[in-house]
Amino acid sequence: MNSKKKNREPEGVKQHFNRIAAEYDYWKKKNDYYYSLIKDFYRKNIPPGSSVLELGCATGQILASVEPKRGVGIDISDSLITLAKSKYPQYEFNVADVEEFTFSEKFDYCVMSDLIDHLHNIPRAIQSAYGALKPGGKLIITSINPLWNPLFGLLEKMRLKMPEGPHCFIPNRFLEFFCQMKGFKTVCKGALIFIPKKIIFIGGILNRIIPKTPLLNRFCWVQTLIVSKDQKAKLDLSCSVIVAAYNEEENIAECVERVPDIGREYEIIVINDGSKDKTPEILTALARKKHNLRVINFPENRGKASAIEEGIRAARKEVIIILDADMSVAPEDIPLFVEPLERGIADFINGTRLIYDMQKHAMAQVKRIANFILAVLFSALNQLRLTDTLCGTKAFFRKDFQDIKIRGEKWGDLVLLEHAKRKGLRIREIPIRYYTRTGGVSKMRFSDGLRFIRFTLSAALKR
Repeated sequence: MNSKKKNREPEGVKQHFNRIAAEYDYWKKKNDYYYSLIKDFYRKNIPPGSSVLELGCATGQILASVEPKRGVGIDISDSLITLAKSKYPQYEFNVADVEEFTFSEKFDYCVMSDLIDHLHNIPRAIQSAYGALKPGGKLIITSINPLWNPLFGLLEKMRLKMPEGPHCFIPNRFLEFFCQMKGFKTVCKGALIFIPKKIIFIGGILNRIIPKTPLLNRFCWVQTLIVSKDQKAKLDLSCSVIVAAYNEEENIAECVERVPDIGREYEIIVINDGSKDKTPEILTALARKKHNLRVINFPENRGKASAIEEGIRAARKEVIIILDADMSVAPEDIPLFVEPLERGIADFINGTRLIYDMQKHAMAQVKRIANFILAVLFSALNQLRLTDTLCGTKAFFRKDFQDIKIRGEKWGDLVLLEHAKRKGLRIREIPIRYYTRTGGVSKMRFSDGLRFIRFTLSAALKR
């Protein structure tokens, strides 16, 4: 096993589980019925004598329960790994960050039990699992249903369940999409555990029936996902990264520099939208040293929608990625938007900022509520399932948008979504981290919210 150079140190998660390591098995025993159902699920899906890798293995109980011929556990907590080694010396346990490791050995199965909720970069961990599996090998994930997050917090305060520490519960549909974009194909997904405490006779019956019953299974405590490693080759697409900038002198240089080497042919197009600060001079200097940077200057401010439209017309590559200059969405996340297009599982990728926990002050609560309401309205009128219609980061094929005219909404986000829906494109969301703007000021105002609603209703009436 080789550890890669880390881009971050997940100290919060590591410290939490080191702190509760001594009582970890106490909590497992206290809620033995719940955890026994989890173990039963894995035993039903992993034949004894298989080779199994568990990521986030804690003290090794799940790994041991499936009786592997070759069993390896990975966890970030050295205290938990010490306990696992003492309990199950017949298996191998290592301390490592599951997002930052490679394994030369290949396994039949990879297990992630209650791990996903504590990860910072879920796609990277899934990529690690992909690399550790044999062709056709299966990744099995169990995670908490986000519906129960408030109740979990209450149970923790009442000392009725193990403290979760830093976490974010993610809906199963996003986990499935992450797996698909990393090269897995779905085997099955479902739910588990309606009654988490042992109730004689009725508990067992309900835990067998409810998880298999449509609609009612949405109230189960645990989400399940089984995917298999698919070796289907992905496309290698060229990309145009479009950045609209208006008075972004504090951000634009860093934004351009942080656009990652996507690993394919790509260009960066910055539209200077009539900036009155030093943005034009900074871009001129950057263009001299970056061969793949093109700058388009507007003599006066026209708004982001016009800038994006001009960028689309000027783009020369197969895929267009729209990136905000303020870096509230990290430029390093651009590959997440390209991979689903390369895998052929989507035609239009819309970022959503409302799944992960945000950085403090990244978005005011009133804006979060307004975004949620607009997403519900837009989704209902367009028969979509979106959680965030106003995320500025999007990706799509240039051929599908060459004829677009962005009118009626000065930011362009809703127009792009409306156009994609009208053309019958497969629209998918990708959860991304949303960060506090470090420089400059937000250009969006309360009045824009009213315009968004008016545009949404008007577009629906026209159809």
